[in-house]
Amino acid sequence: MRCKIDEYLPLEIKYLLAQHRHEPVTVAEQGMARSIDPDVAQVCRKEGRALLTLDLDFSDIQAYPSEDYHGIVVFRPTIQSITTLVRLTTRLLTENHL
Repeated sequence: MRCKIDEYLPLEIKYLLAQHRHEPVTVAEQGMARSIDPDVAQVCRKEGRALLTLDLDFSDIQAYPSEDYHGIVVFRPTIQSITTLVRLTTRLLTENHL
């Protein structure tokens, strides 16, 4: 699966996805750091990428209906450490959600 990693997620997630044969790119790699949410969403649609993010705005299903996207994963852990986010991503991968 092609994935886009939003700017506040750790690079470890990109490396983990690449190890599982996904095609991850980061928002920063594409020169989109600090872009507004609709622009990020539009690029994800155009590229056929699922978005992984901490941005709660992407959980608004009226603004970002699931049928219009290849997937949006909004991480909302209580502790937003690298370890926690990598563990959650691993769980998504092993439970075949990605």
